[in-house]
Amino acid sequence: MSCSIRIKIGYDCCCLRSSRCKLVEYVRKFASFLKASESCEALVNQFLELQQNRAIAYSTLESAHKTYLQTAPDYDFQTYRQHVAKITEQFASISKQILAIIAKLEINEKTKAVAELMKDIQAGEKDKLQLTTKLQCAKQDVIDHPDQDYELQVRELRKE
Repeated sequence: MSCSIRIKIGYDCCCLRSSRCKLVEYVRKFASFLKASESCEALVNQFLELQQNRAIAYSTLESAHKTYLQTAPDYDFQTYRQHVAKITEQFASISKQILAIIAKLEINEKTKAVAELMKDIQAGEKDKLQLTTKLQCAKQDVIDHPDQDYELQVRELRKE
């Protein structure tokens, strides 16, 4: 059985491993450098909080996938699908909120650069989630087809 689960990507979302991403730190420093208004600082803080929530959702996704793989060879796909649906909703909600923050920051010429950095993070989030789903499928392939060498594929995906 080959991995067939796909996570619907809504509002260009993904998750980071942690909110300590270089871009996130740069956003924080850049906003301070601009001596931006309190509202800009509040928006950046909201963004960072949402990124932390995204990291938690990502951790939950990883845990659900690990549990799913432990049900091999029959796989409890129904339960896993329910977890994925819930987590996907969380990702979409977080991303929608971040896009609203970006829209507010784009209005002010002084904070457009911060908005652009947040857009870059959003794009990175999308790429990361797509890689995560590929890695999860590859991990299942390793279990389902032990006679084939999927370990190399898993290692390569982890490098990306």
